[in-house]
Amino acid sequence: MATAAKETNLKKFKAVLTTIKEANRVADNEVDELLQQYSKYIDDTFMPHASEYSNFDVSTGRVDVLLFETMANNPSLCKLWTCVKALLLLSHGQASVERGFSVIKHLEIDNLNEDTFVAKCLICDHVTYSG
Repeated sequence: MATAAKETNLKKFKAVLTTIKEANRVADNEVDELLQQYSKYIDDTFMPHASEYSNFDVSTGRVDVLLFETMANNPSLCKLWTCVKALLLLSHGQASVERGFSVIKHLEIDNLNEDTFVAKCLICDHVTYSG
């Protein structure tokens, strides 16, 4: 069972590496080394502590802290940690944009409110009349 999960994780990581390699974020010659380091990370860190990872609660813990604690201080995983840091930055990159959409939608609802529309018309009329 554990080897099947490892193979699934390796396939997913290969897909991620393919994408970032196509985006020229990882050199072709680094892909194999990253796969080796990821495999080592799974064998040496993830598998012995699988229950900690499966019980990890994202509402109370931070994924970046967990990965930092398990990867950053391990010299044999330095390239993997560099790659993971870049991936973590990507995932946070869209959050502000998505928050912006929800704020804009909220403003549109407020701005389309009948009282708001009437108030804007009154202000425009007064400014036009006053010059």
